[in-house]
Order: sequence, then C-alpha cells, then structure tokens
Amino acid sequence: NSTHTFYALYPATIEGNYTVDGKLNIDNLDLRQSNSYNNLQSIDLMQAKQSQSIVNNAPDFVSLNFDHMLSSVNFSFKMHNSNEGDKMEVTYVLVNGMKCYGTMQEDEWQLSEPSYLWKKLDTPISLITQSYKTCMSDILMFPQDIAAGEVTLYVSYNYTPSGASNAITKVMQAVLPAGRWEAGKKINYTGVIEVDNNIEFATPTVEPWGTEQVGGTIIIQ
Repeated sequence: NSTHTFYALYPATIEGNYTVDGKLNIDNLDLRQSNSYNNLQSIDLMQAKQSQSIVNNAPDFVSLNFDHMLSSVNFSFKMHNSNEGDKMEVTYVLVNGMKCYGTMQEDEWQLSEPSYLWKKLDTPISLITQSYKTCMSDILMFPQDIAAGEVTLYVSYNYTPSGASNAITKVMQAVLPAGRWEAGKKINYTGVIEVDNNIEFATPTVEPWGTEQVGGTIIIQ
C-alpha cells in the first residue's frame, strides 16, 4: 500500500542528485571539446523516472525508459545550382556562440559561457547540387533559445571551378536563424553554399530523438 519512485541518471560519471520531490540537480556540466569534435567523447545525458504502486506484493521488476536531456544539432550542405559543374569539398566546420557550460537546479538549466566547437573532416565531403550532404552531426548541446545573430557558422571548403585543375580554399560565414534547441530533439540545419556568397539556410527541421536509438531499457531486479 505504498508508491515508490525510481530515478536514474546516465552516464554514471555525471554527479547529480534528486530532491525529495524528484527534481534533479547537476553541478558544472561542460560540453566543450578542445580538439576536433569527437562524437565518442560527447556526453549523451539521459535520465529515467518511474513510479510503481504496490498493493500487496512487489513487482518482479521496474522498467526505466531513458529520455535524452540534451539536443542533437546537425549540419548538412549542398552546392548552389549556379555552381553546377564545379567541385566543392568541405574540409572544416566551426559553430560559435552557443552556451556549452551549465548547471541544473531543480530541473532547470542555468547556462553560461558561450563557446565554440569545430570539426576537421578526415575525409573532405564533396557537395553536389541535387541533395544535401551531412558534414557535422550529433553535436550534443544544452537545450537553449538561439537568438537571431547569436550563433555563427563557419565552413571551409576547397573550390575548383569547372575546367580548372587547381583548388582554391574558401571560408563561408553565416548566422543561424533564430529558434530553440529542445531536449530530446534532433535539430537539422540545411544550407546551400554559393561561391563568394552567403550560405542560405532553410528553416531548421526538428524531429524526435527517441530512446530506441540508444539500446532500450535497463531492468533492475
């Protein structure tokens, strides 16, 4: 004749604690990386909560289904139609201005210290005009509002005009459109790169980022 509530936090290296009413506190979480962004070093912060009412006998197990607490940010590009026949290879992507350091106080993030993350592509990605190519994916970031002009994207690429034999290194700079990075969502930015012009962004798309992708359920018996 009682109800038990279970809480779990992943990964185990994160120091967090829950209040008596089930609200989470986390101190000093830093998502920055000093070198080229490595998805294996990113923190996929997740938590699970489950209440179980007991009338007579306790159940054999209580399942804990984890939810992502961060956002997954992704960047894909294609070449502008005016550059059809040219060759464009992305070699480096840098995103700057988002908040990468924070603490959680009773389920609310307190964020500070805008910073940057960069990715040097081991194998340059050749862009085409027909479809988008993903150049930086699954950047795990705090949920946050992105104001217009707050976050800037830099893309370095090698450009070879049609009929030429030597490539020219160029760098494009663009600001991300205003929006919100939501917890447990994939935010997909798609941009069209035109030589010597800005990157044209379409409206970012948001899609679910479900627990099924990370391996399911932990059973406590």
